[in-house]
Amino acid sequence: MPQEEAVLDFGLAAYERYALSGKVSSVASPGGLPGVKVSVNGYDSYAGTTAEDGTYRIEGIYDAHEYTVSFSLPGYADFDTLVSFAGEDIVLDASLAERPLPVHHASLTVEGSQGNQTAAIAWHSPAMPQDFRYDNGLFEGNLGFSDGDYNGVFGSVYRTDAQLTRMEWFLGDMGGNQEKVNIFVFDLDESGNPTNEILYTNLVETDTMRWSSYEFPVPVDCPNGFFIAVSRAGNGNVSIGLAFGDDEYPVVENTQFYGDYTVGYSALASLPGYENCNFMIRAEGAAFGSRQSSVSLGSPETCAGVPAECSRNPLRWLYAVSGRGALWRLEVRPLPLRARLLPSLTWFTVLKRMQARTNGSR
Repeated sequence: MPQEEAVLDFGLAAYERYALSGKVSSVASPGGLPGVKVSVNGYDSYAGTTAEDGTYRIEGIYDAHEYTVSFSLPGYADFDTLVSFAGEDIVLDASLAERPLPVHHASLTVEGSQGNQTAAIAWHSPAMPQDFRYDNGLFEGNLGFSDGDYNGVFGSVYRTDAQLTRMEWFLGDMGGNQEKVNIFVFDLDESGNPTNEILYTNLVETDTMRWSSYEFPVPVDCPNGFFIAVSRAGNGNVSIGLAFGDDEYPVVENTQFYGDYTVGYSALASLPGYENCNFMIRAEGAAFGSRQSSVSLGSPETCAGVPAECSRNPLRWLYAVSGRGALWRLEVRPLPLRARLLPSLTWFTVLKRMQARTNGSR
């Protein structure tokens, strides 16, 4: 019996595409925040930046999929949320909270004999809060260990004196869903290469295929620079997200490393096909120089002449001195957000309140 050919016609329906738009503002003010990075990760990856009025619009996003939308701006806490397109555009507004950082190497010096003493505060001139990141936020693939363990790490090197307050990472899906991950901050050697000396480590909760973050309980000082990394909790597969280098976030030579930290590291660029990739791992904090600022306060009873510019420190932290007789103590505390919004509230009035509270606790 002769064979007959069968012809089967079918059509493919393309996913509809929609837009995500909105406005990003500060919790402290309804005005828009310019320069906020907006990244959308899910079925595909998209990115945008807010305009001068804080508005943004990202078009061409495929329908019928859940996406993680992330908003980030140096000096502010990141904001992440999930959205699902259901046949129409989405309007998503966000409010970001400021993230004050502690001062660096603040010190109090007292001179003179009892009854005729003066005090001065000195500190390293702080930088504005900043992101330490190489990736552009767009997930392009994974790199992982099939037999990962505590020692096998992936991470990025930053060769600058810094103080870290937060860490972020994006685990890929090659290792399945992960609930825990080890995070590390390693020291660098004199040549700027990662060492096995751990400045901080912890076992923390994590997500897969979306950004995870961790706030350090106290800032981590990294005077020699730092290598931030993650590793598998337990044994098994683990992978970290990869992003391609681009004009805004190019690949920087000798910054991406992986390996057993007890044995040694290898450069990501040494792997064929990975020369233009960055690990999706970041930190937040401040980078510091060597220049110092100082303010003379006089005696405990005559410190009313504190310059007003102290209240406009870029990191918005106050340097308060409490004194009674020969006793002096340096207080470093964040000025509450609501207080920063009152123009009549001077550094001196806050200083006096701190003095009263501190003296009362002795």
